[in-house]
Amino acid sequence: MLRFARSATKHSITHDQIRYVIDHCGLPFTVPAPPGAAGGDRLLFLGDDSQGVPLEVVALEVEETDLLVIHAMR
Repeated sequence: MLRFARSATKHSITHDQIRYVIDHCGLPFTVPAPPGAAGGDRLLFLGDDSQGVPLEVVALEVEETDLLVIHAMR
């Protein structure tokens, strides 16, 4: 299941754009959490949305099968 923090759409990226990048990314990068940040490692998804706009999407694994998207931008 995909969930979205308010910060995920801060840069005017839609949920549909985010879903597309996550679904088509292939292999996300694992990035360590910043010092003092809540949660564990972040997953970084890089890819184009369905219109060819390059995006970066950052998510946290909150449960074994759930992702919380915390950031998305061009």
